[in-house]
Amino acid sequence: MGARLVSLFGIGDSESVKYELDKYPTKEPTPLIQHAIVERYSVLGDKAVTSVVLIGTKEARENYRTRFALEGALLERAFRGAFDFTPVGSGEDEEGQREVFSTLVRWLSPEALSEPISGFNELQAPSEIILDITHGLKPQALIAGAAVTFVFAERVRKGLKDAPPIRVLYGRHDPGDGEGDANYTADIWDLTEYVTTTLWTLALQATRFGQAEAANVLADQASQRQVRESQQRGLSGSDLASDGYPRKLGKALLNFTEALTHLRAPLAIADTAPRLVDLLADDARTKLQERIPVLRDLLNELEKDAKSISSSKVLDDSGLGAMIRLSEMYGRMGRFAEQAGTLREAYVTYFGLNHVDPSGFVEPGNKGARKDREAVEQAMRSALSHINLHRSNSDSDEFDAIAPTVAEPNAPSRMYDGEAGKLLELLNEAMQVRNDILHLGLRDDMRSVVKLDEALGKLTKALSDMVNRGDPE
Repeated sequence: MGARLVSLFGIGDSESVKYELDKYPTKEPTPLIQHAIVERYSVLGDKAVTSVVLIGTKEARENYRTRFALEGALLERAFRGAFDFTPVGSGEDEEGQREVFSTLVRWLSPEALSEPISGFNELQAPSEIILDITHGLKPQALIAGAAVTFVFAERVRKGLKDAPPIRVLYGRHDPGDGEGDANYTADIWDLTEYVTTTLWTLALQATRFGQAEAANVLADQASQRQVRESQQRGLSGSDLASDGYPRKLGKALLNFTEALTHLRAPLAIADTAPRLVDLLADDARTKLQERIPVLRDLLNELEKDAKSISSSKVLDDSGLGAMIRLSEMYGRMGRFAEQAGTLREAYVTYFGLNHVDPSGFVEPGNKGARKDREAVEQAMRSALSHINLHRSNSDSDEFDAIAPTVAEPNAPSRMYDGEAGKLLELLNEAMQVRNDILHLGLRDDMRSVVKLDEALGKLTKALSDMVNRGDPE
């Protein structure tokens, strides 16, 4: 399936002029900018426009039928029935404005559409949706921008990964422009990046909830636009390298988000976060931010987060610090199950580095990593079995006892005396909080949301403080 052209259609006079889109001028003057857009896309093979929708008032439709009878007939015949003129209100009142909005939302749908009454029928979903906002009443252009934003937000909400890109065009021509100039050509502006400014914010916000597909799609579209513009300037080969940067960034962000979503701490800390940091240090980032200024602050925040959890190793002091900061990041995102799980593992790692083997452990993904982790867990449970932890009620600051899984009567007393004993109490509390969340609160002493939030905050701060001042003996 090729592209779908959705165009706002007005009742004003339109002069026959030559238009230029993507450095491609129309062969002959035309009063219909839609004709110019179709002609430009006709040379793109399977990306050519294969369905056209005009949206306008009944008066605009009558104007189309009379003044542009010949041009309109040619336009309709070119699409073999995949053509529709949808009448809407003038948009001068709220009802008419809502009608324009809902009509645009329907025609911007990523799915193949069929309108039995008009005979419009798309056999496949479009490869691209082109929205022309040149004509129509002034409010309609603003409504069109809102419709694009809404449609994209819906794609994010529904998790649509393969929805076609939307391109927004505007023909820059006023009556009288170029009068007497035989070489005059009116430009068709690509306004897509201005419309997608809001979409970038929405897309990057969605990564907080594990949805990076939208940002990946926007990044891919940004690369396509940059490549197209560079090729129009006659560039090719290695000169197009920087144009692929947005696509690389989108893919790196997708990988980073997936590692966070699936709780792959080693992948996040030692792989995807460092790769993202390296990519954000690329000079090509400056070009992207110049084109889409809103990305500057968003990418700065992303870089700060990625740097904070980057480490070459996971199970050493550097990796422990990264794990603590990853837990804090999950908390800022409101992803408390991930925060509790990560915090519990950070406590276990701290215990292992300070009370089992200070030299470190086999890194995840290597032979022996599981055996090392099991040894730490066994030592931890053995130590916990030797301290008397009680809690009189669910709101107490005391701690529950844990049934020992390994009996080790000769455990050194320092494992449960003084500051070291406090570490075990904190570790036990981290386990209890994690279990309470993962077991959905299905227990006698289910904590309130406020209590859970407070506990996670205190546990994170306590571990961070211990790491920063060194392990107490």
